[in-house]
Amino acid sequence: AGAVGLGAICAAKLKSPKCVIALDLDEEKLKVAKRCGADEVWNPSKMDIVKSVMEMTDFYGAHKYIEATGAPQSVVQGLEMLRRKGTFVEYSVFKEDVKVNLTKISDEKEIDLKGGHLGPHCYPTAIRMLR
Repeated sequence: AGAVGLGAICAAKLKSPKCVIALDLDEEKLKVAKRCGADEVWNPSKMDIVKSVMEMTDFYGAHKYIEATGAPQSVVQGLEMLRRKGTFVEYSVFKEDVKVNLTKISDEKEIDLKGGHLGPHCYPTAIRMLR
């Protein structure tokens, strides 16, 4: 998890979720994510993330997915692992277009899609977390 992802982990923990899972290809970043409060740290190159989340949730899927990597495959992965009526939060800036099946968002799962990137309301919370 990079700086934005680590911030998302810390902020998510403030909401007392049952489980926060950090995903990254870099094992060192996963160690930092664990220290920042992630309950689970998983490397997508070493396991089937979607399958693992589905098994962990009795095949309902995740309630929330926060995407902060800028990797198109992370968007597709997140949409796959979300439960019906789940929330997908996008914080990334992408170098290339992301291709997704919009039917999965609207008709199939009725996903709540939110976006944010350096919005004015994120700074006060981030500053409070650093104190």
